[in-house]
Amino acid sequence: MVTAGILYRGAASTETPAAQAPPSSLAQAPAPDQGPLPAICRYYAIEPSKCPNDLPQFQALLAGVPNPEQTHLALYLDRALQSMVAAAQDESYSLATYWLPWDPAAQKLEPDAEKRARQIEARQRLEPLPGVLYFTPNPGKSGPPLAIFLIAETPTSGVDKFAFRKALSYLKPGEKASPLQHRGQTGAPGSIEFLGPFFSGSLPSLKDLIEPGYRYEVISGSVSDHATAQKVFAGTSVTFSSTLQDDHLAAGRFLHYLRANLSDSDGPVAILSETGTTYGDVLKGSKGGVLSLRYPREVSRIRNAYKERGLARSDANTNPVQQGLPLVLRDEEGGRDSIPSFSPQQSPVSQEAVLMSIADTLRREHVHYAGLIATDVLDLLFLSRFLRIACPDVRIFLFDADLLFIRGLDTAPFEGILSISTYPLFSRNQLWTQEQRTGMPPRRFLFPSADAQGVYNAARALIGPQTASLARECHENANHSEPFLEYAPPDGGREPPVWLNAIGRDGFWPVALLEPEKGEISSLYSSWCLDRHKSGVQEEPPSPLWQFVFVLLQCVSLLHLLLLALANDRRAEAWLKKKRLPYFWFEYYQVRYIAGLGSVRCFYLLLATLSVLALQSLLIAPLLQVPAVMTGESEWSPAAFLALPLIFSGLLAFAAVWLTVHSWDRSVFGVRRAVALGLFAVYAFVLNLVYRGRDSYSLFLAYRSLHPGNGLSPMVPLFFLFTVAGYLAFIHLRGMRFNAISAPQLPPLGPGLEAPVERIKACLRHSGSHASRVVPFLLLALWLVLFRPWQQIQTFENRAYDALIAALLTLLYWSLFSVWWQFVYGWRNMKRFLEFLERHPIRDAFTRLPKEFSWMPIWQTNGITLNYLALTRTRDALARIDSQYLPRFRLAAIRNGIERLQESQAANRPVDVAAYGALQHELRDEIADTLFNSAARWSKGVSDSYDRELIERKLLGKADLNELEILQDEFIALRCVAFIRYALMQLRNLLGFITTGFILSVLALSSYPFEAHHIISASVVLTFLLLGSGIVLVFVQMDRDAVLSRISETEANKLNGNFFLRLTSFGALPIITVLASQFPSISEFLFSWVRPTLEALK
Repeated sequence: MVTAGILYRGAASTETPAAQAPPSSLAQAPAPDQGPLPAICRYYAIEPSKCPNDLPQFQALLAGVPNPEQTHLALYLDRALQSMVAAAQDESYSLATYWLPWDPAAQKLEPDAEKRARQIEARQRLEPLPGVLYFTPNPGKSGPPLAIFLIAETPTSGVDKFAFRKALSYLKPGEKASPLQHRGQTGAPGSIEFLGPFFSGSLPSLKDLIEPGYRYEVISGSVSDHATAQKVFAGTSVTFSSTLQDDHLAAGRFLHYLRANLSDSDGPVAILSETGTTYGDVLKGSKGGVLSLRYPREVSRIRNAYKERGLARSDANTNPVQQGLPLVLRDEEGGRDSIPSFSPQQSPVSQEAVLMSIADTLRREHVHYAGLIATDVLDLLFLSRFLRIACPDVRIFLFDADLLFIRGLDTAPFEGILSISTYPLFSRNQLWTQEQRTGMPPRRFLFPSADAQGVYNAARALIGPQTASLARECHENANHSEPFLEYAPPDGGREPPVWLNAIGRDGFWPVALLEPEKGEISSLYSSWCLDRHKSGVQEEPPSPLWQFVFVLLQCVSLLHLLLLALANDRRAEAWLKKKRLPYFWFEYYQVRYIAGLGSVRCFYLLLATLSVLALQSLLIAPLLQVPAVMTGESEWSPAAFLALPLIFSGLLAFAAVWLTVHSWDRSVFGVRRAVALGLFAVYAFVLNLVYRGRDSYSLFLAYRSLHPGNGLSPMVPLFFLFTVAGYLAFIHLRGMRFNAISAPQLPPLGPGLEAPVERIKACLRHSGSHASRVVPFLLLALWLVLFRPWQQIQTFENRAYDALIAALLTLLYWSLFSVWWQFVYGWRNMKRFLEFLERHPIRDAFTRLPKEFSWMPIWQTNGITLNYLALTRTRDALARIDSQYLPRFRLAAIRNGIERLQESQAANRPVDVAAYGALQHELRDEIADTLFNSAARWSKGVSDSYDRELIERKLLGKADLNELEILQDEFIALRCVAFIRYALMQLRNLLGFITTGFILSVLALSSYPFEAHHIISASVVLTFLLLGSGIVLVFVQMDRDAVLSRISETEANKLNGNFFLRLTSFGALPIITVLASQFPSISEFLFSWVRPTLEALK
């Protein structure tokens, strides 16, 4: 491990390579000359008989490290040693040799009794000895070598007394080792410097080891219980400080922030702490409605049991898209820092029952926030995973930061977990705090945990020169290297802040700096160098993904404004028609496209305009916030990105006002336009509340918004929601276009037809009957009562953002329910119309139609494209009647009208709505004449079996066919088919919004770690079942309908392959979306397909 540290932080050295640790021979007892001083002697090739007398003078300090043999914390030992080596190397020392009393190759006990006895004896001989890291100065650095004596610790027993006294004996007068010449805050020469202790529980044991006659400078990089330290060392010669913030103070700051800023802060906050250690008591006596819960300290037994029984998803085999090494939560048994278990089979089950009871308590107490405190990060990982599964509606927060949580994202849903720590593990902060000055080589030193970084800073504080002259040099020389990494807020200071971070898709991301409260007293080590400059936040340009969205949205805005301006300018319209340019999209933007519907079209154009304007505001808000909070020099100019969005936003706002006042009336849609504009004004006000302020939260909110790929950007859910609003406007404008250029006039086939036809037309247009609007309101009310979005859809953002999300989700579900009921209600009336046709004598004419008139192609990919096939066949049938039977004086007008429609469609020119209406009137009059001739024949009755037999006989030449009757029936049937295709095309248009809107709603809820996972999942599933059941029912009835079966030449009352194909085409994506929202493994697998693209756009 130390060798790896050398390679990672290697500095040039002229010394002999480091000596190796003692061989892990289990057959022999350790040699008597083993120990820290004999190891140093071997480095200098000093004979054992002359050791340590011939050793050169060196300076030394003591350091507490976790005992890897008596605890499960070997990982922490590795990290502590790496941090010490790195700190010494940054102070111009090179690791020369080392000796450790622990053999990593002999951690597991031998099964053979004799070998195990020798192994235990060897361990016992080495245990009282301290380890050592021995460093020599680099060339050009004056001074003696440096030794760090390593003292073993456990969380329960504290500092190893024998090892501490042995190491202290090396520093007594007359020995070769001498204490570091103290240059700390006390200024007392000859103090004993102690890097530690590592655990808060070691503080009382350290006090017992203090010998009179010495002063002790104790700086810990991992103890966060300052109150206990102050009580323990009160009245002693110990000066204690720590490079980690006090957890008790951090908890108080977080609770204050929670109550002051978050909308779901009224409920109780729970703290889950471990038993058996002082660290578990760190929040004892906290105020503010904190519910304290204890879990068994030896939770590692449950971890190991889960691993053995395959219940923990930590293997690579369980995740087909896992990258790199698997994160294994199992560790070795046999630690002696706790009472052993005599029931290895039942104890884990009993402890699991305790955890389940804790989870049940959290649910019953309606806890929204649960904090986890543990000594071992593996326990934190396991407990976080357990609570995420058992209590998905609880927001977890930790008093630690560890990159293993980021590594564990492959196997557990850790996104959205909050971290309260001294160091954010956010590499960009090293630039913000300006670890290096102009002229110094840039670097990023990334630590695996906040504890490891604390140990590094504590070691730098003890090893580095801290004289008054060097302090003045630090102030005066901007090129002087900063010894402490991230030991200040971005705006400068002498002490580190308390960071509130969140775990995102690719790392820790800052949320806020928790402000100190009045009367706080802590033992933080105060830097002698960090107040020389105020660093300031140096923001980098937004991520490439944000820039891609930026460019795309500017193009959409430009296209929208151009179409809106040109489509409503008569000179531009005439010029476009003259040039025979494509005019398809202009028909959507013409306010006066349909006479009498200007107010309706203005409303939906206003909705589309406000949607684009809202999307622009999501880009503008963070860009406006960044310059307001930056205090340092910026590498980019936000004004370069702000120019276009501000210009387009001004034009879009002007267009919105024009669409509101244009063709104003007091109709329903006139009022809706005013309401829509008012709601957008409210949205703009709320968005200002979300992003306003000059505090750290506002800065980090803007920063996360500019990086939408991190999984924590508050902009992404809003982007999806406003996209749904724009798509809603589009499908209604498209439906109105269908109604204008493809709605046929139906023949008056008999009494009872007008009512369902009028209801179909009303339902498929912009509005339906009052009864059709009641059901969506009832569904929305039921959804609001069951899921209460204003309470359940919570974030770690401010209250304004939560209110905005809840309001937009409510409007989205209202739109989904409305369009879904429009779809179901429209089919219900369509079904009545088809039943009427099946009862009418004209029904046999549908059977005789060619299959090319089938309604099924409407449900294909390009089925929503307009075509005039039925009109063409109508013209041909009339021409046949005209030429051989009855002259049709309207035929020329009908033929010319149909040909003009076909020419316009072929040339991609706009359809003349007035000419199309005149053509429909001509066809309606022609149908009336045809019906007059057919009515007498139909009044005689129709027999399906007789007519079928008659046709078969005529086909065999045994009877003459009455061609005129067939042509007349075909003519009437073609008009009915045209109406059926029009109605089904409108239904498909509505269905497109239902599926797309539902998918976008799920993406909005999945793109950000909202708190109530269980409620959101239930809402998604129940909404899917409601929408899906209605759509499936409609599809089933379509396939079983008699008239539609006649047209498509399929068997009535029977489902065929086309039904399942159609169901799959419209239901596959929603089903996949629902499954991905319910099962993280599926979501991760699907996300792996787009991960390379997102990685490239970071």
